[in-house]
Amino acid sequence: MTITTPSRPGRWLSVLLIVLGSLGAVYAIGGGVVRGVAAHAATSQSWTADADGVAALRIDTSAAAFQVRYADVDEATLDVTTDGGPVQQWRLERTGDALVVDADRRWRWFGFGIMFADRAGEERAVLTLPAALERDELDLEASVAAGSLEADGSWGAVVVDLSAGSAELAGTAASLDLDVSAGEARLDLADARTVDLQVSAGRIVGALTGDQPDAIVASASAGSVELAIPDGTYDVTEDASAGDATIDVTDEAGAASTIDVDVSAGSVTLRGESR
Repeated sequence: MTITTPSRPGRWLSVLLIVLGSLGAVYAIGGGVVRGVAAHAATSQSWTADADGVAALRIDTSAAAFQVRYADVDEATLDVTTDGGPVQQWRLERTGDALVVDADRRWRWFGFGIMFADRAGEERAVLTLPAALERDELDLEASVAAGSLEADGSWGAVVVDLSAGSAELAGTAASLDLDVSAGEARLDLADARTVDLQVSAGRIVGALTGDQPDAIVASASAGSVELAIPDGTYDVTEDASAGDATIDVTDEAGAASTIDVDVSAGSVTLRGESR
């Protein structure tokens, strides 16, 4: 005897839900891939700001190759490009007589909840300033958390904090205050009256040229400082509790220009440019 089992609506409902769920998964995967590919396409973006009356430039950059240059332009322009993915959320604006540039790295969720960085390629940022500002010798204050900074021009007081990456400073400066906790800083600066160098890891290399500084202070708790400095007579004070200090200049007590070196680890080498 054949027994016919009546169809159960619940079974068909389960099958339907499985099919719909599979389609949803395919859509999610496809959508995630499409969004991921789109997010990592090369992009660019620009910002502008009024530069009239600017006396100082403040830069806070992370994970980008940042360059400052002067050109025949009427306002400050920040052009950012990336090889893949959207650019960071940059800000270029006036704060009193200072021009402020900074960026924050953001994150975003894709696909099945896997978190990727917004950017997948190298990011390059170029800040172009009116040429007239170079004659005014802007004060420069910069913080570099990763990536690089390249600044060539005539500056007033220069203050740079390098915690990772690299920095290249060139041109002239009224004074220099450089703190390197990681990475490498390269200097080619002229006419700085006071120079304060601190390195806790990493390296400072290059040359100070032009007029003889009034004072040079170099401190190394790790890493190294290797600089050529203007010839002249200096009153040298050094304390090397660990590590090495090499000061190759004409040393004379009571000289108008001073060199103060403190090495607790690592090394400091300062040589007159003709030695």
